[in-house]
Amino acid sequence: MPGVELEVVGNITASGTAAVNVLDLGTNTITDGNFTGNWDFNDGNLTSLGTLTIGEDDWIGIGASAERIVFDGDGDDIELLAGNVGIGTSSPAQKLSVEGIVQSTTGGYMFPDATVQQTAAPIIKSGTTTVGISIGPYSYFNISVPFGYTFSSPPTVTVTGYNAAGNPMTRLIPSVYSVSTSSFVLVLYNTVSSGNAGGYSFNWIAIGN
Repeated sequence: MPGVELEVVGNITASGTAAVNVLDLGTNTITDGNFTGNWDFNDGNLTSLGTLTIGEDDWIGIGASAERIVFDGDGDDIELLAGNVGIGTSSPAQKLSVEGIVQSTTGGYMFPDATVQQTAAPIIKSGTTTVGISIGPYSYFNISVPFGYTFSSPPTVTVTGYNAAGNPMTRLIPSVYSVSTSSFVLVLYNTVSSGNAGGYSFNWIAIGN
């Protein structure tokens, strides 16, 4: 005796569209047919035995404005409109929570200030700049010094000056000004009332990423 309005022992073939309110498939499968309505797949689990295709700008999720995944055909994007994503964790606390190692094979990581870090280890560049001109009393002299490398963000630069005899300078004071990702401006100030004949060397070191 059938226990529902329609009970079939065997196969059902649909050549067109079958519209249903609730479809309980049990352990069976659907082939060559279109179904609309609410589906009940073994306590809410849907298992695909092949390719599942979503239409352009369609979505999968809880509701139209709740946590859902949108497949944007215009920009070839997959968009998560709300909620957090967890990889290896069932309780993500941030927009993306990963339990394990996160790998970037190229490009690095971009931070909120739009800077990009390509390595966790600091990049160190150094060099020596020689000034061979005379600087007048109580005067400034500026020179642009290239790093020979482009950092992802302006590095930290320190400069030490030496005279022609190799001794640290006390009369001509170097300072660092206007640091960019590829160069910095070395500013020299003559602190005494007489001029400097030149021939001074400045060792600089830049540390950054």
